[in-house]
Amino acid sequence: MEFTASSTRHDPYKNFKFRVKWDGKYVAGVSKVSAFKRTTEVIKHRAGGDPSTSYKSPGRTEFEALTLERGVTHDKAFEQWANKVWNYGAGLGAETSLKDYKKDLIVELYNEAGQLAVAYHVYNCWPSEFQAIGDLDANAGAVVFAHLKLENEGWLRDEAVVIAAELLPIGSCDTLLLALRVGTFGGQLSGVTSCPSCGAEADLDVDAAAILANLPAVEAVELEPDPVQHGEYVVRFRLPTTADLAACANLTDAADRILARCITSASRSGSAIDADTVPADVLAAVADAVAAADRPADLRLRTECPGCGAEHSARLDIADFFIAELTAAAQALLVEVDELASRYGWSEAEILAMSPARRRTYLELR
Repeated sequence: MEFTASSTRHDPYKNFKFRVKWDGKYVAGVSKVSAFKRTTEVIKHRAGGDPSTSYKSPGRTEFEALTLERGVTHDKAFEQWANKVWNYGAGLGAETSLKDYKKDLIVELYNEAGQLAVAYHVYNCWPSEFQAIGDLDANAGAVVFAHLKLENEGWLRDEAVVIAAELLPIGSCDTLLLALRVGTFGGQLSGVTSCPSCGAEADLDVDAAAILANLPAVEAVELEPDPVQHGEYVVRFRLPTTADLAACANLTDAADRILARCITSASRSGSAIDADTVPADVLAAVADAVAAADRPADLRLRTECPGCGAEHSARLDIADFFIAELTAAAQALLVEVDELASRYGWSEAEILAMSPARRRTYLELR
């Protein structure tokens, strides 16, 4: 199952997380991209007997050039493309590479969690202006920038951009499942919990809508939180995903393996080390940081046992709970279909086409 990138988002995306790609490769170091803007010419006309106003209709549409900016490095991507339009040392008649001076490029915009949210394809681009090195100043301490101005023939948004559920943090998936559950069955959630002290069972009624309202928005969860600093060790990590759960599901040391998969880098006293050499106490600190950063992954409901009065917390596994509710609802629907088909001879399609209220009305007639 996939969720569209903007399914629950209310805040606008920010302008500082993006990447640029051409020739199937990301271009390193691009720090600025100018606005995507198109303008359609307005054609005015009127007949001699018309009122003193003009009719307006659309004319030609022009797409403004895009300007890319990045700091000057050893990477030659800007210069190599610009040289395909005009290469000073290529010789007479070979200055322009007509074969491949035009390229399509992709500009990708990411949300705060580092997930691809929006992408635009820009077609038939070619450099009309190239600045190899910006202003130099012996009395300044600034980055030297290169600029590439790209003419283009149009751009389109990539409507296929989605966030795969398996790439979302576990807590984000649980948040989306809880939202789906509330939308399907309502805000109240009822279940049964067992007391760990005396073993007695007790009914549990939960305001799921209130829980959902207090969970962080999916887009606000950072896939890679701040690193853990523990003594002389610094460990960078990402949040575990459902893909990690699936990969380690049948392992006896699944928790340790999942944590190992989530460590992206580690260092000791500033020197990089292998993740499998990180001491146990540092790993414990990382595990605590993961739990704190992905709170919805372990929802706990505090309750009091009516038998012995002991207080305890019950874990809400929204995936298992929701599946159980859906299974029960499907079985109840099959019973209704069987009963109405037996009474009235209607087909399954005819019965399912009725609203739930109408089906209940027929069932209550006898």
